[in-house]
Amino acid sequence: MQFDTELPVRWLWAGLPVVNLPVRVHYPLDGVSHFDMWRDNALLVVMHGRLFCGMLRRLPRLLFKRPGTLNHAS
Repeated sequence: MQFDTELPVRWLWAGLPVVNLPVRVHYPLDGVSHFDMWRDNALLVVMHGRLFCGMLRRLPRLLFKRPGTLNHAS
C-alpha cells in the first residue's frame, strides 16, 4: 500500500511531469481485503517518516530559492 503514495512523491521530487488519466475501478461485492491492520499501518508510518525526512533535507533549498524559480526537481 505504501508504494501508491511514495511513487508520486518521488516522481515529483525527480522533476518528472505528472499526467492524470481517468481509470475505471471495479470493487466486487464479495471481494476480500488483504489489508493487515497492524503490519500495513506500521509500514505506512515508516514510509511517511522517510518522505518527511526527505522533505526536511530539501527544505533549505526550497526556502532559499528565488521567487518564481521554484520547480519540483529540488
